[in-house]
Amino acid sequence: MTLRYAGAFKAGLIFVAATTTVLLVALLINLNFGLPFNLSLWPPGQDYTLNASFKDANGVTRGADVVIAGHPVGQVTAVGVQGNRSIVSMRIGQQYAPIHKGSIARIRYSTLLAQKYVELAPVGGADTIPSGGTVPSNETITPVDFDQFLSALDPQTRQRLQVVIQQLGTGVDGQQATINDLLDQLNGLAVESQPPLDTFASHEDNLDHIVTNLSITSDRLAQSHDNLGQLVTSANDVNGRMADQNASLAGLIHHLANVMTDFNVTLDGNEQNLHDTVVLLDPLIGQLNVAFGTTDGYLGPNLGNLRKGFTQLSPEGESAIHQKDANGNYLRQYLVVDQGCDQLNPTYNPQCGNGSSNPEHESGASAGSSQSSSSSNSPSPTPTPSPSPSCDPLLQLLGKCQ
Repeated sequence: MTLRYAGAFKAGLIFVAATTTVLLVALLINLNFGLPFNLSLWPPGQDYTLNASFKDANGVTRGADVVIAGHPVGQVTAVGVQGNRSIVSMRIGQQYAPIHKGSIARIRYSTLLAQKYVELAPVGGADTIPSGGTVPSNETITPVDFDQFLSALDPQTRQRLQVVIQQLGTGVDGQQATINDLLDQLNGLAVESQPPLDTFASHEDNLDHIVTNLSITSDRLAQSHDNLGQLVTSANDVNGRMADQNASLAGLIHHLANVMTDFNVTLDGNEQNLHDTVVLLDPLIGQLNVAFGTTDGYLGPNLGNLRKGFTQLSPEGESAIHQKDANGNYLRQYLVVDQGCDQLNPTYNPQCGNGSSNPEHESGASAGSSQSSSSSNSPSPTPTPSPSPSCDPLLQLLGKCQ
């Protein structure tokens, strides 16, 4: 009888110890992430729960990790459906709570066997999401499963992709050492590329300016798209016309080549003569420059007077040769026989050049002839010389006489 009670007492102690152990383990879990089924023991309200709405939560199972920056901060407690969305419920450690609005929830692959977890990308400075709140679907990202990618392909493409994968597997079969060596070299390359990458990082502002300038240039090129199109079209037209005139251009180039050949033949052996001619022309050009410089100071201010003088002299010159003989030859006459031209007139005299005689000269000539006939035997008087002009006629014509 005593042994029976002793065995029952021992069994009761073992049961109590096991129950206490389970409760302690549950309490520890509760202090970190809370108990499953959203049960909290102590302290009250220790758990921070968060829901996220995804388009597709295929592969996310209860107990999957919740990660922030690669560090586990919680676990998935349930996966449900609400309308056409999947609702993933998560329990997050109190030290990582609360999550702010605008944070991104993303489903990622943890292994190649399609095991998935939830990654949170928290943001700061916004309102917090209360415990039990939901991250909207526009702030969640669902990965594309490989089977979904394959199902989007047509059967022929899937078959070809299968062949490629099989050939790739055949190609790497037995190349484990080579692949490991390649990975080691990539590791060394990563280490050696760190200084250049650090240099790029130190010039991040300059790179940003370059990218900004390239963006501005692209925008301006986009705005000038029509002008560039017209320029290209015009260039094509020019090239087309040049192609059409190819024979003419070839003939012109050939003609220029012949001209240069003739020029070379002409100058061949006459280089010294050309040099002597240039040497002789050089002082002549210098003297002409001096002469033009001297006359320019005199003629420049008097161009108006010169034009006026030539205008008055032109009808005088015309009257000298205005008549023709029977054969059409011009006859020269003295300027003094045309009274309309034998004077300085401010305006053109219409009588100049019509062949009218000077009455004064005619009368003088008739009187002189009668006197000569009546007194042919008497000696002719000595003519009185006309007084010399007090000013040069050219200077008088130019208005330089006082």
